[in-house]
Amino acid sequence: MEISPDTSIDKIASEMEASIPYFYEKLKIDFTCDVNLSLNEACEFVGIPLKESIKTLQAIEKRSLSNPAAARHWDQKSMAEIIDHILTDHHRYNREKIGELTALLEKLPHVYGFDHPQLMFLKNLFGEMGDELKVHMSKEEEVIFPYLIKRERAEVEHTTIPNPFTDHPLFRQPIRILEWEHQMTGQEWKQVHLLTNGYTLPSNTGSNYRALYEGLKSLEDDLHQHVHLENNVLFKRALEKGWLE
Repeated sequence: MEISPDTSIDKIASEMEASIPYFYEKLKIDFTCDVNLSLNEACEFVGIPLKESIKTLQAIEKRSLSNPAAARHWDQKSMAEIIDHILTDHHRYNREKIGELTALLEKLPHVYGFDHPQLMFLKNLFGEMGDELKVHMSKEEEVIFPYLIKRERAEVEHTTIPNPFTDHPLFRQPIRILEWEHQMTGQEWKQVHLLTNGYTLPSNTGSNYRALYEGLKSLEDDLHQHVHLENNVLFKRALEKGWLE
């Protein structure tokens, strides 16, 4: 793909999924709200030379092209295929990880709470985050995803189905609500970074403490991929088709 200073982050990420870790680790892109930035704007924000960033992205693209089997090509996938991937690769993993991290956060304050009182704040914060994420995923699984699959099938069959959200008193603009919830999750992860000092492991801590930090980072990494796929591929397509607001 052609990468220019004015190319938006969401376009690059959508066409070259392998670029996502570079964006959030180096350019500090929050995939819940910053993806409309141009590459030039993102580089200016973090103080990375534009030429260096373009060179890095070109190298990532070259590696991706050498392994075409790893490329997702989401623009060529049906909504049903994208949703199936979200459910099996992200929602399932998120629920498993939330359970593991919740169990660790139940134990660790009793062991390290005196020396590391931030663990109790982290426990309470993550408890809220985990509950919010599970409710959020349930709304997608029970309401939004089935509608998108039915609507896509109806389009193929040249039929139509009504929008069930048009007169809904609380969910009239479901995509906007879900994207707002993604943004709120992004703000909560910023608090996690503060409480963990950017996942910097304290001295004199054991394997469970390390497992907590590694697990939190793994979950956050997955959410960047997860939210990007929903916001910039699935939901964007639904909005462009006029199926939802």
